[in-house]
Amino acid sequence: MKYETAEMKPVSEAIDDEINSNSLEAISTQKLTEYFELIKLKQQHPEFAEDINAQLLSFTNDSLTAKNYKNGFSISNIKQSGTRKAVSDTVKVFTLTYTVTTDSEVFQDSVLTSINSVTSYLQSVEAVSIKKVRFEKFKK
Repeated sequence: MKYETAEMKPVSEAIDDEINSNSLEAISTQKLTEYFELIKLKQQHPEFAEDINAQLLSFTNDSLTAKNYKNGFSISNIKQSGTRKAVSDTVKVFTLTYTVTTDSEVFQDSVLTSINSVTSYLQSVEAVSIKKVRFEKFKK
């Protein structure tokens, strides 16, 4: 059941707006940072590559690591670029751009981000939680 007043949006719209504002970008930024930290770890400890590759697959279905940034790279200025698209009620897709810094160059790169969310109800209150964040290269 949705409750609303003259000053309030329906509960589901208010929650959806909140989820769709800064929280999606914050969650996806955190996950992208974790992803790149794993890549750095793999570069520093190639003996653990098999285990790290298995963990990297939890972030992506394709081989984003094929970008193979140089050892010692760093990522900064991660932010959403463009508009967010709703593929379905539970899937939102958008682009994250970021700055890559290596010892010899600084450049911009980006990744397509897909966030799956789940809506659940607890005592008639709708709650949206993030189920999965996935990254993939742009299709040419």
